Amino acid sequence: MTWLAETLLAALAETGADQPVADLAAALGRDRIAVDKSLVVLHRRELIDRPALGVYRIAAAGRELLAEGGAVRAGAPGHARRAKVQPHALRHRLWTALGHRRKATLPELLTLVAVGDERNAEHNARRYLRLLERTGYLVRLPRRAPGLAPTSPGHLKWLVVRWTGPRAPVARARFSAVYDPNQGTIIPVEAPP
Repeated sequence: MTWLAETLLAALAETGADQPVADLAAALGRDRIAVDKSLVVLHRRELIDRPALGVYRIAAAGRELLAEGGAVRAGAPGHARRAKVQPHALRHRLWTALGHRRKATLPELLTLVAVGDERNAEHNARRYLRLLERTGYLVRLPRRAPGLAPTSPGHLKWLVVRWTGPRAPVARARFSAVYDPNQGTIIPVEAPP
């Protein structure tokens, strides 16, 4: 795809006019679907503009890239992928509930956020709470909330000590760091005690 993307960029720079996908595919002797996919990638990277559906022209950034002799590489621009923050995921709902409650136990949080279609919601929530604790967002309170069974030691109670915004922090690199989308920072995870 890299070669085709660069060829398409050069062809659009050479004509300097709006070009339909079909004309570009015919001029290069390539499959229309492959040309269309490469054009979508170039448009997403803001190297070309799309004045109308199926019609493309080179953008200023594309001209600069060609003038510098740069290459269009495969993968994400800048070779970095953004952490995905899924607004309907259990961890995002947990973060939102923590923001509203400020202090809660795991059963209280699960009552608020679990909808029933999650796979092992309690385990997932417990891991996320521990991760937030190890990165300084939460702290365990010394007193436990009473459990239901007479012999129960009670439930751990968590307190939010750092609220950075509405978007949930995301675990990265096998739980070695947390990406905070509210601040755009990466926080290393401390070793467990």
